[in-house]
Amino acid sequence: MAYLIGGHGGETPDRTFTVPDGCTIVVYKHSYESIMTAEQRKLIYNLMMLPEEVIKNPVEHSYDIIKAFGSVAIYKAGDQCPYFYYTTINCFPSEQPYDRCLIYPGSGINDIIKMKQKYLDGIEMKILNLSKSTTNSLDDIIDTVAYFYRDSIYPTQEHVEKYIKYLIERFLHTTNKSSNIKASNLDGYQTKLIQRILKYITEASFINPTQEMLCEIFPGVYYNFVCRYTEGTHNINEYNRNLGKYQTKRNTLRNPKLIRSPALISNVEHPLSESTPLLTNISEKLLTGRIAETEKRKKYIRNYYTNPRYLSDTKEKLKIMRENINNLDEELIAAFEELIAAFEESPNHTNSRYVSNKKEKLNKTRENRKRYVQEIKNLEELIAAFEKSPNHTGGKTRYVKGGRNKTRKR
Repeated sequence: MAYLIGGHGGETPDRTFTVPDGCTIVVYKHSYESIMTAEQRKLIYNLMMLPEEVIKNPVEHSYDIIKAFGSVAIYKAGDQCPYFYYTTINCFPSEQPYDRCLIYPGSGINDIIKMKQKYLDGIEMKILNLSKSTTNSLDDIIDTVAYFYRDSIYPTQEHVEKYIKYLIERFLHTTNKSSNIKASNLDGYQTKLIQRILKYITEASFINPTQEMLCEIFPGVYYNFVCRYTEGTHNINEYNRNLGKYQTKRNTLRNPKLIRSPALISNVEHPLSESTPLLTNISEKLLTGRIAETEKRKKYIRNYYTNPRYLSDTKEKLKIMRENINNLDEELIAAFEELIAAFEESPNHTNSRYVSNKKEKLNKTRENRKRYVQEIKNLEELIAAFEKSPNHTGGKTRYVKGGRNKTRKR
C-alpha cells in the first residue's frame, strides 16, 4: 500500500523512532520548512503520473523518485526517523475566514492508488469556503466535511461523519435548538457552527496521528509532502533564514565545536537574534539531525546522477530541445515576415497597435530562442562530461547549475 499524508505536519525535536519492517517514509521538506499550495500541487501531480510499481517501491526506483520530486529523504525499515506527527485535515481554521478547506487532495491518510485511479486526468487543487459552499442544512455540512476523507484509510469518512454529528448535537444542545439533526435548520448559525466543527476536529486525538503509529497499524509507503513545523520554533520563517545561512557555509556547519556547542551559534556571523530566544536554544540533536538528513538525501542524489538512465534522459532532452529550437527558428522568420508586412500596410506605424503586437511577438520569440540556445549548450557540456567519465572513476563529480562539473580527487 502507498499513502499520501493529507493535512498539516510537524515533528518533535530530540525524538526519533525506528522505522518498522514493511514501512517506508518519503519526505520532501527539510525540518522547520513549510510548503505552499502551488508547490504541493506540482508534487502531487508528479506523484500521480508515476507508475504504481515506482510509487510502492521508492527505494528500488529512487531514480524515478528523484526525477519526479528532486531532493527527498527516504526512511526505510531500521532507519531512525524524525518523530513526525500530523493534523490530518486539509483546512485552515487559524486563518481568516476560518472555514477554508482544500477539497483536493483530501484530508486524512489517502490511498494513493485509489486516488490515482480516480484522478488520472490531472490534479485540481481547490480551496473551498464552507460557509459559501454549503447550504443552510446540517446534512449538507456533514456530507461536505466528511467528503474530504473519501480516499482516507485513517480516519475513515464514516468515522469523521459520526464525530461531526456528535459535535453538531453538542452545538444544538448548547444553543437550545432541536437535537434532531434532520429537523434542524441553522437559521444564521451556519458560519459559527462550521468554525466550531473545524476547531474541534483539528483538536481531536484521532485526527492527529504520529508516523510511528501509522507505520505500526498501516504498514506501507508514506509520502510526506506537508510542512515540518517543529515544537519550540514559533518563528519558522526567521529560523529558516538563519539556518539557511549556516547551511551554505558547509565548513562552518562541519565545525565540531559548533555541533557540540549550539550556544556558539549566537557568536558566529549572521547570529540568531535575541528577539528569537526560543530559537537560540536549538539542541545538539536537532541540528545534527538536520545535517544527517542532508547526508541521507545526498546518497540518493548521487545515485541519480550516476545512473546510466540520467545520461540517456539528458540526451533525449537535448534532442527535444534541438527540435524545439528549429521550430523557434521558423517562428522567428514568420514573425519577421509579419512585422515587415505590418509596416508596409501601416506606414504611420508609430500609432499602430497591430504593429506593436507584432513587435512584441518578435521580441518574445527572440528571447525564447536565446534561452533555448543556452540550455542546449548546457546540456551538451553535461553530456560531454559524462561521456569522458561514464563511471566517475576519477573522483567525486559535483554537478552545478549550468551543466559544468568540477572533479576533486578522493
